[in-house]
Amino acid sequence: MDLHVLLTGATGLLGRAVYHDLQSRPDTRVTGWALSRASGDIHSVDLLDFETVAGKLQSLRPDVIVHTAAHRKPDVCENDPDATVKLNVDTPRHIARIAAGLGTRVLYISTDYVFDGTSPPYRPEDPTNPLNTYGRSKRDGERALRETGCDYRILRVPILYGNVESPEESAVTSLLDIAKASEPKNVDHWATRYPTHVEDCAVVIGKLICRWKELGTILHWSSDEPMTRYEMACAIAEAFSFPSNHLIPASQPPPGAPRPRNSHLDCSELESAGIGRRTPFKVGIAKALERFVVSKK
Repeated sequence: MDLHVLLTGATGLLGRAVYHDLQSRPDTRVTGWALSRASGDIHSVDLLDFETVAGKLQSLRPDVIVHTAAHRKPDVCENDPDATVKLNVDTPRHIARIAAGLGTRVLYISTDYVFDGTSPPYRPEDPTNPLNTYGRSKRDGERALRETGCDYRILRVPILYGNVESPEESAVTSLLDIAKASEPKNVDHWATRYPTHVEDCAVVIGKLICRWKELGTILHWSSDEPMTRYEMACAIAEAFSFPSNHLIPASQPPPGAPRPRNSHLDCSELESAGIGRRTPFKVGIAKALERFVVSKK
């Protein structure tokens, strides 16, 4: 019997990669939900319309829900905490409550920003201490999930990039404009990040679903390449033979919502289980941005 997976946020950066991976599996049937950009096999569903969501879940009765939908931009979340809580906390709570009644498993995608960045690397069981609204909302989403009593897994991931629809879709690929600029640019060289390819995350998610009972309830996946935004911008410049002497490393915390300095995730549980894939950054970023560079030459 095929495994029926419901994927929320199916048109987002991570959602698209997960949808494609699940579709490629012969024993898996996937239903995609999205609010914006929904078309074709992706159904338009407003996750904040709890009554409609409940009815659709009762009708579909999926085996697994992979919940990727979220407000993810820290500065946007900081400026609109109410909307952030509704999508990042109230929505997973509602979905998980229904899932508990149906016997449906729930995989909730969370973030390294649940940690404060002072004592890396972080294990799944380490205490959380988010510094900004986004991180707090994802931590509270995790708590809401646990309180429902559903059969859940939480996968925390760091900053993501990959096959973007525009460079601005990811905080990583958005550095293209800075990398190809001619005037001097100050670029954050304070916070260490671990940019991770969404296709790697999709592979992890697919395997996690298949090996559900073997794994702990909270899991981490991340690349193993520490990079500041300055170093990412330099890598993008190198990938496309742009000059990089206009890039100026900024050693102070960046403006906007407070960020953890280094929230490196310990991924040893998935690594020990033989689950995971890591695309080298120089390979992944060149592939992700090539069409935007070539098209403008």
